[in-house]
Amino acid sequence: MSSEVRGARTEDLDGVVEAHGSAFPGYFLTILGPRFLRIFYGSFLEDDTGTLMVCEQTPAGIAGFIAGTSGPAEFFARLRRRSGLGLAIAALPAVPSHPWRIAKRFLAATKYAGERPAGLPGYWLLSSLGVRTDATGCGTGGALLEQFCDHARQADARGVYLVTDETENEAALRFYRRRKFVEHAAWMRRDGRRLLMLKRSFDG
Repeated sequence: MSSEVRGARTEDLDGVVEAHGSAFPGYFLTILGPRFLRIFYGSFLEDDTGTLMVCEQTPAGIAGFIAGTSGPAEFFARLRRRSGLGLAIAALPAVPSHPWRIAKRFLAATKYAGERPAGLPGYWLLSSLGVRTDATGCGTGGALLEQFCDHARQADARGVYLVTDETENEAALRFYRRRKFVEHAAWMRRDGRRLLMLKRSFDG
């Protein structure tokens, strides 16, 4: 089976949504449904600061994806202006099952700006990296991550950062630490969720 990491196209979005659902079952964005995810990931194609890449395997299709932005605050502000209503409508079917969770997260989303701290100017946000469960263990995630970092480096980024869970997340933390990511900050949200900000700096 051959594979290729490349820039995503509009026709890849269904495969990206499927890969997200496989990689993140039960997660908040997954609960919001395929229509929500399609709009969300489509925004990385539409925005000038967005990057969406896929790993396509022949003949299996989209095995994984990676999404990020060079300008997190601007990206999420434009996403709210352009697609806020569409995202809200797409999430409506999930509200009866998770009303308070969705209400709180949507309220937080109205102010979300990518969490880039002042200490990381010129760093790109890695927003999401997902690999289908049947494609794990064969280098798909690593290939996507390296291609994303190369793309950011070629665009004169100083590095890449991401936010992830600190607890019950050992496999993901090992994955990133093996690939030169180090801890930059840690904090606890009001709901008790402990988060880590990891960064990978580009030297030279």
